[in-house]
Amino acid sequence: MIYTDGTSRTVYATNHEVAFPEGRLIVSRTDLAGIITHANDAFVEMSGYTRDELIGAPHHILRHPDMPK
Repeated sequence: MIYTDGTSRTVYATNHEVAFPEGRLIVSRTDLAGIITHANDAFVEMSGYTRDELIGAPHHILRHPDMPK
């Protein structure tokens, strides 16, 4: 998949649903370019990425390929 900013990624669909953690909020912040600048623990856990992989990455890395832009 190639995005409008020129980045690309390979998406691996696992068909494995992750239950939303009850009583927790997932929180992330981005800069104006959509680059992740903050991710709380629940967001990191749900994303499947490490915090180091998320911070500085474009937020669209989390979008499922079947979802519209």
